[in-house]
Amino acid sequence: MDTLKRVILLAAASCSLLGTANADESLSLESRLKEFNQPAVVIERVISSKPKAKKVSNHTPTSKRRRLTGPCYEYSAETLRSKADAYQPHIRTNSAKYGVDEALIIAVITAESCFRQTARSPKSAQGLMQLIPATAARFGVSDPYQPSQNIRGGTRYLKFLLKRFSGKMEHAIAGYNAGEGAVDRYSGIPPYRETKEYVRRVLSVYHRLKGSSAAVRYAHKSPTTKAKAIYAVQRKTPVRGNFIKPDYKWRSRAATKAAVAAHERQQRRLIAQRTNSYTCRDSSSSKIRRSSDLIKRTKLWRRFYTVRKGVPLSTISKQTGVGLKHLLSLNRGISRLNVKVGRKVLVWQCVNR
Repeated sequence: MDTLKRVILLAAASCSLLGTANADESLSLESRLKEFNQPAVVIERVISSKPKAKKVSNHTPTSKRRRLTGPCYEYSAETLRSKADAYQPHIRTNSAKYGVDEALIIAVITAESCFRQTARSPKSAQGLMQLIPATAARFGVSDPYQPSQNIRGGTRYLKFLLKRFSGKMEHAIAGYNAGEGAVDRYSGIPPYRETKEYVRRVLSVYHRLKGSSAAVRYAHKSPTTKAKAIYAVQRKTPVRGNFIKPDYKWRSRAATKAAVAAHERQQRRLIAQRTNSYTCRDSSSSKIRRSSDLIKRTKLWRRFYTVRKGVPLSTISKQTGVGLKHLLSLNRGISRLNVKVGRKVLVWQCVNR
């Protein structure tokens, strides 16, 4: 019953408050409840359940920061320079020390890591300028993730490539991506799709930072509607490879038959040379014939040089005109320095088939 009375009194108090709100706005809720002789516990519960007013702030929210979209190498020159501000002291110092343009260093960082200090590629390239472990060790970089060391190593590598390729920037950039060996092998930019695209991106950013009109030349151009239509037709066309039709396709029928017959005769001649018997003939060298004796067998003809005094094998080579290596291959285990007297040295042989 006490609970029911409290509920009824609270309802009456709320109705009274609503009715007299306009009459006396200065009277608080606590004082109104005291008029009905309510206990202190009830008064505290009612006051605590009163919704708190929201704080009104005079601060007007600023516009949200525009999020950058698209590849990093397509950002404007102002955006790229603002991203490079954190590393500008290292870039400026190494540019002056090694004689490499600041814009080129920023362009390489843009294409490699987009200014991400902890970037790491699947090929273990690390840091801002994406140095692989071998290149980092080559140019004295112990911690590739430290911006000062990474920029120093990457700038030294760029200086090395520019000097190697006589200041040709395109070749130096291609060497940074594919290695100087690939540039030397192809005498220019290697025909790799990745390397060609990398050179285009770096040069596009470089000329954009320099404010040059050449940036338009290296900018990415989206294909036109006509180009897309041509590409669609090419994709539908079946690819037959790099097949070149033989010449006889454009000959007359008689000429084609004659060419085929000549080809068959040549093939039969080659087969006959491989399978038919072969009869040996004596050596055509007059030196060998004068200095050696011919011994004929049924299927084997040989010429031997008879040693009359102890001489080195090189002397026999000069007298017979047969090379030293050939003599060693014909006579297994023979001494080079001193061939014994009476030894028969094989200098020529022929096998009958």
